Amino acid sequence: MPREITGQWSYSGNPKGNEVDAVRFLIGDTNPKDKQISNCEIEFQLDEQGSVLEAAICCVQGLIALYARDFDDNLKTKSAQVTANYREMLKTLEEKRNSNLDPIYVGGISESDKAINEADEDRVKPMFTRHTGDNYRDQIEYI
Repeated sequence: MPREITGQWSYSGNPKGNEVDAVRFLIGDTNPKDKQISNCEIEFQLDEQGSVLEAAICCVQGLIALYARDFDDNLKTKSAQVTANYREMLKTLEEKRNSNLDPIYVGGISESDKAINEADEDRVKPMFTRHTGDNYRDQIEYI
């Protein structure tokens, strides 16, 4: 269902060398006979989000919003299908983003892990320990 695009639309087929092409490739907007989003809209998301993947996610969210609002009886069925397809694409892109995140490490969960961490000479020593704030005067023997 071709969309009337105001503004420039281009796809050179080189997503590695062009961020707009990379976003287009990720969202499947590479057919000049079925244009979905303008270069300006993609460039806006690239500036706002700072990464190709985040820009693609935002572009898909925009397309979902666009097609979800079509209420014309002639377009209702096709629009619903397009919206459903973009929702699936959004899930895939979000999964890709989440798989790229660095795993979170929580140390000291087990006794052996705690011992390994404490023995590591290169480890930054914690500012606070279990005994921070203890009154050591209570432990001094006065003669």
